[in-house]
Amino acid sequence: MPRSTFAYDWEGQACFCRVEGDLEAGSADPILSLHPIGVGLSGAFWQRFSHEWNARRLSQPLIHPDLIGCGRSAMPDRILRPEHWADQIAVLLDQRVRRPVWLLVQGASLPVALDLQALRPQAIRGMVLFGPPSWKVMTGPADERLANALWRGFFHTPLGGLFYRYARTERFLRSFSEKELFARSSDVDAEWLSMLREGSRDLASRHAVFSFLAGFWRRDYSDRLRQLEVPVLALFGDQASGISRRGKRDTPQIKAADYAGRLPRASARLLGGRNVLPWETPDQAVEAVHTWMAQQA
Repeated sequence: MPRSTFAYDWEGQACFCRVEGDLEAGSADPILSLHPIGVGLSGAFWQRFSHEWNARRLSQPLIHPDLIGCGRSAMPDRILRPEHWADQIAVLLDQRVRRPVWLLVQGASLPVALDLQALRPQAIRGMVLFGPPSWKVMTGPADERLANALWRGFFHTPLGGLFYRYARTERFLRSFSEKELFARSSDVDAEWLSMLREGSRDLASRHAVFSFLAGFWRRDYSDRLRQLEVPVLALFGDQASGISRRGKRDTPQIKAADYAGRLPRASARLLGGRNVLPWETPDQAVEAVHTWMAQQA
């Protein structure tokens, strides 16, 4: 499977992207991933999914961009919102991909996918959502004043910088991963921790993370979700949990039923794992994606 990397420009900022497969060969529409926003996270989040996909010799090429502020993309000192990341990916689609894609969406990157679908509706074939936020979180009201207060009063201050230095330590990363992300603590291994440490090495990576933690992505997406006409597969871990108080008590079964029952063209199922299925159980994740895409075709 050929692999390539390239950079492209968005608003004068350099953006980085990895491709597994040949975008010019064959007729299969490619798959584009949206990684989660968090300490040390980038397009590298999908590396175990990619390895499993390629091991099965599946035909669709995989496109793994680093969202602005993450990985090897530029890290501007500014508030970043879902519409910024969506616009960045729209430029990638226009300039380099130039054909419809299937979206893989991890966690709370769902607002980015919704904004991207609104910007380029003809470019999105369908979406696979891995552990999206609970329906209550995705349809709750925005609190822009709180987000701005958190940004100005804590995150965008020297104290915020000190907090980020602590948050990228192995002790914190291991503890958070075991408590909030993985079903089994033994899966929080050296490869996972090394990826996070490397991805957070540049202190400027804090701006994207703090934009997310401040809540600039939160708003009521109910209308956008109910008007989503592309096919959607929502996948949840059978031990999925929530961090937000608004949806923390929802069981995996409730989350799956909400998405399957409220979106126009959605189905949902549970896989083994908790909140980072493409990394925890890449074999199950690949099988679910491949089977569902074949059904759509």
